[in-house]
Amino acid sequence: MKTSLDFLSGDGEMARLMRAQDWSLTPLDDPSTWPHALRTAVRLILSSGHPMSIFWGARSACLYNDACGQLIGRERHPSSLGRPAREAWGEIWDIVGRQIDQVMSGGGSTWQENALVPITRNGKLENVYWTYSYSPIEDDTAPNGVSGVLVICVETTDTVVAANKRAAEQERLLRLLNQMPGFVAVLGGPQHKFEYVNNSYRAISGPRDFLGRSRGISGA
Repeated sequence: MKTSLDFLSGDGEMARLMRAQDWSLTPLDDPSTWPHALRTAVRLILSSGHPMSIFWGARSACLYNDACGQLIGRERHPSSLGRPAREAWGEIWDIVGRQIDQVMSGGGSTWQENALVPITRNGKLENVYWTYSYSPIEDDTAPNGVSGVLVICVETTDTVVAANKRAAEQERLLRLLNQMPGFVAVLGGPQHKFEYVNNSYRAISGPRDFLGRSRGISGA
């Protein structure tokens, strides 16, 4: 049954690309025949400023919005539009394929926080961190009630890299403090709880459990 293509309306790049796409060359075929669940999901992602994408059908055909297109690099944008996910994301299929299968088989949503999923982007393989979810797109016409996967993601690479640098710098500082001949203790909070003691401090105070205890309780 033919249906309106209003769900592909909009001035964004992906809306224009979807209207111009030859869908007969993809697993999705003519948009006028797409089921209501897919049309609704496409309308949702095209109207969102948050990076979002869809894997639809048995071959997990790829659809995505402008914000997502800015993240995936020229290697996949716009060439991945309408392509089976296994082809478009072959390098990480061992990661995303399992998650797609879980959702499509009725196993429920997935959630990953600051997960390392390296992708080829801007001409090189990059270590990219993501926080993302895979959620089922329910469809009454599907055998198990699920015909697609809605992906909502945000790249957290800068946040993770900065946190790792701070942790590495703190570890380096603690190693230096531990090697100092003078005794060092770091106390914090109104109760003056021990947050760190070096080997020299332990040597003069005797073996005991310092960390997390207040100076008065420890007797040091």
